[in-house]
This record gives sequence, structure tokens and C-alpha cells, in this order.
Amino acid sequence: MPNMDLVCSIQANWGKLSSLWLPIILLCASIASPLAHAEEATTSNNEVDASAKADTTPATLSEAHFKKFPVESAQVVAPPIPDIANKDGSGLFWDLIRSAFEPLGLRVHINDMRLKTGVKMLQRYRSIDVVMGSQDQLEGTQLSFYPLLEISVSVMHPRGYSLKSVISTSKAPILLYRDLLLPKELNNHNRIRVCKSLKNCYRNLKRRKSVALFLNPADVKTSSHLRLSGYQLTPMETPLLAYAMFRDDVEGMALKKLLDLRLMEMSQGGELARLYDKWKFSLPTLYLKRNQPDWL
Repeated sequence: MPNMDLVCSIQANWGKLSSLWLPIILLCASIASPLAHAEEATTSNNEVDASAKADTTPATLSEAHFKKFPVESAQVVAPPIPDIANKDGSGLFWDLIRSAFEPLGLRVHINDMRLKTGVKMLQRYRSIDVVMGSQDQLEGTQLSFYPLLEISVSVMHPRGYSLKSVISTSKAPILLYRDLLLPKELNNHNRIRVCKSLKNCYRNLKRRKSVALFLNPADVKTSSHLRLSGYQLTPMETPLLAYAMFRDDVEGMALKKLLDLRLMEMSQGGELARLYDKWKFSLPTLYLKRNQPDWL
């Protein structure tokens, strides 16, 4: 049986005991509550930090490269060539450059000028960042891994003679209408002349003041009514490749690698094929092979 005296003693003193234990219980509760809130806040902060970190993680190689080497803007040069680099800022070359750079936040400033002038400003004055150039790398420059264009150039020359023999034996100048890229064998030719209009070009041919005239595809179509008797139009067997040319320095290398990565991603995503279809140009073979940049 329970000790009745003890029970009675506890009942008699219960009020005093509760007044003693109640503050202790409340003190423990007050300590435990902030700790629980602190733990909840830490967990919440960790989740926010992880979410923010996931949001800022680059989704593509080009974004990662641009984050590491940010460039605010690029001055780009190309000669005015129909459907490639129109004076109004349209054309395949301008579309490729803008589609590659602008989605990353890099501003593109387009400049139409002669290639010779653009290259000089790129090399000597360093006021230009990108120039449309041929596959021949010049001193102090570097080229994009991918060609941006394959241009099928045609040559008007005297009928009955091969183009090679005409160029190698005649002392008359070779004409360009507009500022076209040239095949390798003509890059160092000292008799190249650029004429201002097709009529001037044909007039020089007719008067035997020039021996051959190089035309791009758009000009071949628009000049069909100017054909000369005694001359033939011969398409070149190998298309000329147009690359993007950069300065051979840290900023030039950053832009070059950025363009290489963006063109690779645009090719894989189908955007590149849509741009070439829009301007009715063939996609360069290197994209079809799915090659990656050699520096990657």
C-alpha cells in the first residue's frame, strides 16, 4: 500500500513544487524555440543558395566562356556584297555574326568597307575586332575554326583560253567587281584592280584593258545582259572559303573561341541551317562533318 503520509505531504506541497518547476520548463522552451527557428532558417538559406547557384551556372560552353572572358562589344568589317553583307545590315555574314554574339549580351557594330582597309585597321590600328577574311592567315591575325561562307566565284575571261594561262601570261590587270575574296594563287598578285561598277568592269574588258573579271553569284545573275562576245564565264572549281579574322591577342582569342563555340552550338541546334536556307547558301562542309574546334 502507498505510504499515506507521503501522499498527503506531496498533495499539501504541490503548489510550491509547481511554482518551482514551471520557470525551469518555460526557460527550456524559450531556449529550444530559437534553435528550432535557426535550424529552419539555415535550411531555407541553404536551399536558396543552392537555387541561386543553379540559376547562375552556365548552360552552354559558350556561356561559360563568355562569363570567364566577358567582352562588351565588337567592331566587325565586311565589304558590301549582295546577300552576304548588304549595306543595310542584312545578309548571311551579318546574320551569322549577330546570331552568334548578341544572345550573350555582346553588342555588334557593323562596318562596310574594303577588306584591305579593314585588315589594316585590325592589324595596325587595332580599332577593328573582326574582319571577313580568306583562308590565308595573315601576320598578327588568327582565323575562326569554322568557315562562315563558301562563295562560288565565277570568272569572265577570253573564250578559248584557260583561266590559268590567261592570268599567268597576260600583263593586263585582273578585275574585281566589289571586294571579293581571291583564290590563293591571286592573293599576292600585283595586278588586281577593283572597279566601281559592272559597266566599268565590262568596258575595261571590251577595250582589252583588263584580262579577267571575278564575279560573285549575285552579280553573275544581275549582269547576264552585259555578256561580251569573245568572252566566257567559267565557275571556279573550288568555292572560296570566308572565315572570321581576329587580332592575335588575348581579346582576339577570346572572341575567336566564343564565335567557334557559338557556331558549333548553332549548328547542333539547327539555327545555322535555317540562316543558310534563308539566304540560299550551302552549309559549309565542315559543319556537316560535325567537327569540333581543334582547340576544344
